[in-house]
Amino acid sequence: MDLVANRDDYAPSNTPGTGTLVDAVKRHAKSSKLQKSVFADELRIRQPRLRKRKRLSHEKKLYGFGFDMVTFMPNPKLNPFPQTSAFWSDIVQLTGSTLLIVGALLPLINPLGDAPIFLRMTPGCDEATRSMLAKRIAIYSFVMLLVSLLLGSFILVLCGLSVPVVQVAGGSVVCALGWKLLADIPKPMDGKLDPIHAKVLALGKAFSPLTLPLTVDAGVISVAIAVGATHAHTVQQALIQLFAAILGAAIIAVAILLTYRYASRVSKLFGHTGMMVLVRLSAFMMLCIGVGITWNGVKSLLAEIGIPH
Repeated sequence: MDLVANRDDYAPSNTPGTGTLVDAVKRHAKSSKLQKSVFADELRIRQPRLRKRKRLSHEKKLYGFGFDMVTFMPNPKLNPFPQTSAFWSDIVQLTGSTLLIVGALLPLINPLGDAPIFLRMTPGCDEATRSMLAKRIAIYSFVMLLVSLLLGSFILVLCGLSVPVVQVAGGSVVCALGWKLLADIPKPMDGKLDPIHAKVLALGKAFSPLTLPLTVDAGVISVAIAVGATHAHTVQQALIQLFAAILGAAIIAVAILLTYRYASRVSKLFGHTGMMVLVRLSAFMMLCIGVGITWNGVKSLLAEIGIPH
């Protein structure tokens, strides 16, 4: 009966508006196409939502601490623990500030270039004395860098000084030391010093001139003041800057300690003649650096009084 009824639906009829069998098939095809288009539109609307929901769930599984898989930065939408996201944000900021300090100051200090001069200014000292001297220089350098980073700008304001004045004065001292080392003629008696007397003389040079201006010169101090001149607006930012300054200065101090501590072993590879050549080249580079620091300070002072350069 159903089959006959279905056949009767497609049977030709003379009733107006019913049409023939072909018209009925066309109407059925149109209705099926319409249903398919509606289903496709609904799927097209729902598919991005499903993809986004699936991607977010996948990222939450992979990055439980709330880091974006593209930028690797904290994303509060992915993090169920906002405190963890804030912690990692502080870690990223601390790491960036520390790397900025090390990258700006360590090439200027250049302990590898100062190692031959360190050996030249500590004649007759044994390994234990140079090790003790390297520790003192590293500690003095750490304190100077930390003070310059944290309190350098405030000290200049209290004393009524400016960075160009520090550059001119410190650059002149670096020039004087470089010229002295460049024009110095080694004496035969330098290698025959008593170890105890050589130790006393070397320890007396630990701060000046081995730390200032040989290791930490005026250029390093001025750059450290400029790097630490940014003031924090919150207690959290102030703590981050404090820890970054401590970590950066400590990393540089460790580099100075290791370089000076094992400088004598490196000198054995070059020999006496090679070390003398390195000392002369390092002294000449120090003289050039001192001239550059002084000239930068002079240009800044001339610009302050309106004289073009």
